[in-house]
Amino acid sequence: MAIKQLPVSSDSANYQFKTDLDGTTYIFKFRFNTRSDKWMMDISTEDGIKLLSGIPLLVEARLINRFVDVRLPQGTLFLINTKDEYVECGRYDLGNDCLLLYSEAA
Repeated sequence: MAIKQLPVSSDSANYQFKTDLDGTTYIFKFRFNTRSDKWMMDISTEDGIKLLSGIPLLVEARLINRFVDVRLPQGTLFLINTKDEYVECGRYDLGNDCLLLYSEAA
């Protein structure tokens, strides 16, 4: 079971990228919500079909395991804060102190 670091960044408050997880390509979209002071994430299929929308990036939480959809990545997606493990990710922390990791499905 390998762990993959996703290429997140805080350079832009709204961006997206494609990545392969467990042999399937997904589109990840990120935006910083100033009202809640949190990063939000959407996941879509490679064809642009939205699977999840508005998922808050919370430190040490399993971000997608509570959702049931066979099209979602089957592993565990989680955010860690390498500087202070109990502090949520701020506007300029994503990709710096806060890393988005994916633990592949067994």
